[in-house]
Amino acid sequence: MLSWYQTLNLYKQVLKFGTVAIRQNK
Repeated sequence: MLSWYQTLNLYKQVLKFGTVAIRQNK
């Protein structure tokens, strides 16, 4: 089971990846 820190870190990575993808699509 993921700890709250691992979950938060994973969420940040997903958010960062999504931001980069949106920038590349424009």
